[in-house]
Amino acid sequence: MALFGGADLLTNGNVPLTQTVVAQAKTVSRSQFLSDVEVIRKAALNGSSNMQDQVDLDTVSQYKSDPLGAYTGNDYATSFAEAIGSYHYSLSNEEDDDGNFLPADFEADYNGLTSIYKQFRSRLSSSAQDSLDNYQAKSKTSNMDDRAAAAIQLADGLATAVSDYGRTVTKVQPVAKANKVYGIDAKKSGKYVIIFGKVTNNRLTNAALAKTKNFNRAQITTYRGKKIVKINGQHKFKLKVYAPKAKTLKVNAGGMNGSKYASITKTVKASVR
Repeated sequence: MALFGGADLLTNGNVPLTQTVVAQAKTVSRSQFLSDVEVIRKAALNGSSNMQDQVDLDTVSQYKSDPLGAYTGNDYATSFAEAIGSYHYSLSNEEDDDGNFLPADFEADYNGLTSIYKQFRSRLSSSAQDSLDNYQAKSKTSNMDDRAAAAIQLADGLATAVSDYGRTVTKVQPVAKANKVYGIDAKKSGKYVIIFGKVTNNRLTNAALAKTKNFNRAQITTYRGKKIVKINGQHKFKLKVYAPKAKTLKVNAGGMNGSKYASITKTVKASVR
């Protein structure tokens, strides 16, 4: 099979699907990974019973437990290319026990396969795109035998091309962890309180980005009110506030949304020593 032998084993007349260098993908965003998983999942879910068996909830769970492996297939990881390669068998065996062709199953699997190609196409090499476009065009013929043959070529070629692309992926962004304030030290200095603290520098979640794009402020609350201080390049902050009777204070971190402060982290409480 081309999936195991490499893209240079696939040809289509004058249009070879040759092994080519794909631009380094390096890091795949978390949203792109989840989108790829969802497209492959939906394609199988709406496909024949065979494809539903090939890509089930367990398969999706394996993708999510090893996102990088889903692209690279390294260390025997369950990969996207494997799922795509399964369409070869399905498209070759769309018959009932009596040998009657099942057009509904074929169309369901064909539509799923083409939706996956649409999802990955822009990330494949130009020569792979040319060959796969050719297979897809041939699969639109009214001759069912020719159509099935071209669809199988599309499945094999796409599995190989996605495998080639997957080998360029070096990282998939992890789930964004919530940012937090930590290491708070609040000590009295006469009638003032000097507050030191740090914040984690995690990638902002979508919820945080909706509030502010710049995570660079901390808000300190004492019995005398609120003060906002800028977080420095080392993700630390320091503030001196007049609060002679302060025994505790509260701190959170965030950024400015226009002229207003927007909190991103949970508020933590600290004792004044």
